[in-house]
Amino acid sequence: MQDVHPYYTSATAQEIESEIHSADVSVRWRWASRMDWTPTPEQIERGLTDPNMSVRCMWSQRTDFTPTLEQVERGLTDEAWSVRKTWAERTDFTPTPEQVERGIQDAWSPTVIAWLSRTDVEWTPSQIQKGLQSSEEIIRQAWEQVVYRKNVNYEEYSESCTLHNL
Repeated sequence: MQDVHPYYTSATAQEIESEIHSADVSVRWRWASRMDWTPTPEQIERGLTDPNMSVRCMWSQRTDFTPTLEQVERGLTDEAWSVRKTWAERTDFTPTPEQVERGIQDAWSPTVIAWLSRTDVEWTPSQIQKGLQSSEEIIRQAWEQVVYRKNVNYEEYSESCTLHNL
C-alpha cells in the first residue's frame, strides 16, 4: 500500500488545531491553502496574524470568510508587500478613501498595480494626474490603463503625457 501524504487525508478538528499552531511554517502554510475544511473565526485570526508572511499571505487569499474591518486594515498595512497586494486584490470589502490613497502610494509597484486593477474605486483627477506623472514607467502604464478603462478624457489630466502601448 502506498503512503498517502497527510495533506491529502482528512483530519480531526483537534489535529487541525494542532497543525495550524505547528512550529513548521510549511505545515501552517499547507493548512492555510487547503479549502477542504472550514476554519473558525479564531483560526482565521490566528492565520492572518501568523509571524510568517507567506502564511499570512495564504490566509489572506482565502475567500471562505468575510474579513472584519480590523483584519482588512491590518492586511492593507502589513509589513510584507505580498500581503498588502493580496488584500488590495480582495473584492469583499469597500476600501475607504484613506486606504485607497495609502495603497496607490505603496512603495512596491505590484501593490499599487493591484489597487489600480480594482473596478470599485472612483479615481480623482488629482490621483490620475499624479499617477500619470509617476517616475516609474510600470506605474504610469497602469494609470494609463485606468484612464483607458474608464474612457476618461486623458487630456484633462495631463497635457505632457501620452498613452503608450494600449
